[in-house]
Amino acid sequence: MPNKEHIEILKSGIPNWNKWRTDNPKIIPNLANTNFQNFYLVGANLSRVNLSYTDLQYATLSNKSSADGVNFSYANLVGATLKGLKNLRYVNFNHADLRRADLSHTNLSKVNLSKASLIGANLSYVIFSSNNIDGVDWTYAELTGAVLSGADLRGVKLTGTILIAADLSKANLSRMRLHSINLSGATLVGADLSAVELNDANLSSANLKDASLEDADLSGANLEGAIMPDGTMHE
Repeated sequence: MPNKEHIEILKSGIPNWNKWRTDNPKIIPNLANTNFQNFYLVGANLSRVNLSYTDLQYATLSNKSSADGVNFSYANLVGATLKGLKNLRYVNFNHADLRRADLSHTNLSKVNLSKASLIGANLSYVIFSSNNIDGVDWTYAELTGAVLSGADLRGVKLTGTILIAADLSKANLSRMRLHSINLSGATLVGADLSAVELNDANLSSANLKDASLEDADLSGANLEGAIMPDGTMHE
């Protein structure tokens, strides 16, 4: 259950909340299971706060005219709903726990997700271009239709990740272990897949045109209907 006193302090305004956080550094606020729809939270210090299963749909977390996004670093956002948020510019999710959170249809292109845990999260149709995703854990996450063009994914955990119809054009996946990963219908045009382990992966109908597959392990992979690096279709 959330702490009603903590909620009231936050409702009193961001300056009051941030001052209270500064004056009480040992208190870990509990805002779990709270409806924050339509809340204005720009500039709020929500680091290390318990925000598990909160509803943040339609909340304002960032201002286009400044770099003062919400600080969610090390926050507990397990099961939280952030679906469809359009402006997350400069929001900080560094080391945040976003397991099973719903961020589908969200633009995360200017967000700091470094070392965040997104195990089992719904990231369908999310935009990650030019994003800080170093050390992100996407184990068993849903990334259907996600945009990751040009991303360096070598430090990302992708075990059991679903990347159906994802855009991975010119992404760097070299030397990664992607056993049994689902890349059906994914766009991998110009991607670096050198020395990658894709054995038993689903690459059916994927577009691998101009991709680098030097020393890649594709044993047991499903390549039915895939467009190969030379532009031919695999039968």
